[in-house]
Amino acid sequence: MQTVCRWKFPTISERLFTYDYRNEKSGYLLEMVDQDTLDAVDATLKAAYDNQNSDEFRKKMLKVYADEYNTLEFSKVDEKDFTIDGTERSCKGISDGCDQRQRESCDRWT
Repeated sequence: MQTVCRWKFPTISERLFTYDYRNEKSGYLLEMVDQDTLDAVDATLKAAYDNQNSDEFRKKMLKVYADEYNTLEFSKVDEKDFTIDGTERSCKGISDGCDQRQRESCDRWT
């Protein structure tokens, strides 16, 4: 059973961040986030990785994501060049429109 999640955020750091959702938290994380929030994150990750509940959990989360995705509106915009990870890339022009409700909804997930 997986007990540590790993994320990489290249725009923040080249380091690989890890989060152990099975053990007590300490250090700088507790200075940034309150214990209740960490408990909620831990419970969510346990549900996601628990072998008995993982399929049910994934189906529920997929529905939440799909429902939210279906509220987005997309429009065609001009193609534009961006520097991504130090490489110049040409991106096709598609824009989404997130309103305040959608941003608040995303904040609740994080």
